[in-house]
Amino acid sequence: PSLAAIVLTLASFAAPVTVPAVAILILRLPIDIGVADLFWRLLLLIGGSVLAAAVLRRLLGVTRIHGWALRLNGLIVIAMLVLALAIMDGVTAQLLVTPVRVLGFAAGTIFANVGLQVVTVAVFWWLGRAEALTLGLAAGYRNSILLLAVLGSAASPEIGLLAAAAQIPVYILPALQRPVFRAIGLRPG
Repeated sequence: PSLAAIVLTLASFAAPVTVPAVAILILRLPIDIGVADLFWRLLLLIGGSVLAAAVLRRLLGVTRIHGWALRLNGLIVIAMLVLALAIMDGVTAQLLVTPVRVLGFAAGTIFANVGLQVVTVAVFWWLGRAEALTLGLAAGYRNSILLLAVLGSAASPEIGLLAAAAQIPVYILPALQRPVFRAIGLRPG
């Protein structure tokens, strides 16, 4: 978990460079925010979250937080479902009007997720099986919602659709990957 958290945090800070490049150059999506502004918004959001977590940990104590783990996990699942419903708002209407485009976004995000996992596992296999797979999962399951939050009004409808489509692999791939992890002797958490 620590390795995944570090990698995901560092990858989030790389987003001001990678996201505009992918959005503008590869996907040809409009993005109306500067790299510096995007970086500072990410820094405030992530830094604020880290600070809030540290304060809560200090005030509540690690033992109490661990005692609430099951309830906290349940709240996280509920929050993820509410977030997924909110981000999918309007996707059905777009699917009815431009089905090929929406399905293309969905297929592209699934392909990108799996592709990032496979490439990352291959590159970091020398670290060991568990570490390479952890890094692979972290690479595939990047948090597009975080990016959507910091873009705010600068997010075009296309970027919103891309963020919504990126939720599809987050919700379906773990069930499909479970047999793979079992076959190689690892149990996903």
